[in-house]
Amino acid sequence: MAELADALDLGSSTAKGVGVRLPPLALILLSRGFDNMKVDIERINSTERKLAICVPAEEVDNNFAELINDFRKSASVKGFRQGRTPVSLIESMYGKQIVAEATSKIVNDTFYKVLEENKLVPVNKPRLEPEELKKGSDFNYTAEFEVVPEFEAEGYVGLELTKEKQEVKEEKIQEALDRLREKAAEAVPLKMDRKVKKGDYVFIDQQGFVDGKLLGDLKKDNLQLLVGEQKLIEDFEKNLIGMKKGEEKEFTISYDDDFVIKEAAGKEVNFKVKLNDIKERVLPELSDEFAKQYELANMEELKKRIEEDLEKQLEDQADGKLRQDIIKKLLAKYNFDLPQSLLDQEKNFLLSRYANDYQSKGLEVPEITKNVQSNIDKRSETNVKVSIVLGKIADNEDIFVSDAEVDNTLKEMAAMYRIPFDQFKQTYEKNNLLQGLESRLTEQKVLDFIIEQAKIKEKKASKKEKEADKNEIDINSAN
Repeated sequence: MAELADALDLGSSTAKGVGVRLPPLALILLSRGFDNMKVDIERINSTERKLAICVPAEEVDNNFAELINDFRKSASVKGFRQGRTPVSLIESMYGKQIVAEATSKIVNDTFYKVLEENKLVPVNKPRLEPEELKKGSDFNYTAEFEVVPEFEAEGYVGLELTKEKQEVKEEKIQEALDRLREKAAEAVPLKMDRKVKKGDYVFIDQQGFVDGKLLGDLKKDNLQLLVGEQKLIEDFEKNLIGMKKGEEKEFTISYDDDFVIKEAAGKEVNFKVKLNDIKERVLPELSDEFAKQYELANMEELKKRIEEDLEKQLEDQADGKLRQDIIKKLLAKYNFDLPQSLLDQEKNFLLSRYANDYQSKGLEVPEITKNVQSNIDKRSETNVKVSIVLGKIADNEDIFVSDAEVDNTLKEMAAMYRIPFDQFKQTYEKNNLLQGLESRLTEQKVLDFIIEQAKIKEKKASKKEKEADKNEIDINSAN
């Protein structure tokens, strides 16, 4: 009966990121003892349980009596003073409603009591199958749900870890300065007529055709492009280089099967391009005046700021790598089955984020390939297992996140997006995102705890390790 399952508030377990939300035991609603219940717990497998619960007739009748009395007090029946309507008339008028409410109340009271007494925490909404509730008879119902598998979390204190140490080199500071210059570049009209060359800004009208049909996504008017910076498809750039202002040109480009515009993926596109204008990209000089744009007195201060920022980036990268290593070690230590409901929820989340990544850029969501689906399946298993292991350690060490810590994180996020805190928090509450945020913060605190207890040696990262870091799999990503 879906309406009964809906009445049981076990919390959402929708996942985001690693923070797969394992719902806490809901509020225990114990209006009476139900000491004479008969309970049978069937262990279907390591993650599934089935409860068979029998509530004695005496308790059923007590619940009926209470509800009938409540209805009698509030019912307004013509010919009778309020609260004086005969019980038989109340039963005939409201019988079905009384049975429904009594069933829901008994299930809620008894189910949570059984969960508490047997230390069972469902991770999904239970599937309830109640018999018909009748006065004078025992009431039987079953409940099936999934739980986190039982395992001993140990061996996470005193882990031997290695933290990479990298120094900021002068060429990295110069590269950062060059990027700042490029961001501040100006598009300056040409002093004399000439052809397009690398480094120019061009303004073009373009139309893309497949089998003679114009594709709306490939029709652009006065599109500004920077040529020669590997930001365009190489063959497209080659066809722009050498063109002159006012010139029109046709050429064909072949796109890969995974191209984001579905109609052009794996096909040849015939382009018609008109060059409207060419402008030269002029980079500013590195000077004290340039530094003042960033509210710094001179170039020395700008270089110092860049060096500090790069040091923080390297430290964050090293810390992230350290946490990845911890997760890998923990995953290798434990082997257990994963609840299918959590896997399904995590897959749905990753698929949703995969689609949102494209939609947020105004792109059509491509079909899910076997490779993408395989990645999502693997990431789901990793994310769920990580959350279960870290959740177990959090329980062992009594690690939790306070409401104040959640609010502080929300305030930082709200400030970053320039949204009032109250409005930002309401959005999280409305979309049931607070529990997921709390889970992620708890997991970070667990990793902080493991790092504090670990034996960490620092070493200089080799070139090979740096390249490996670039290819490190992000377990939160579906791509």
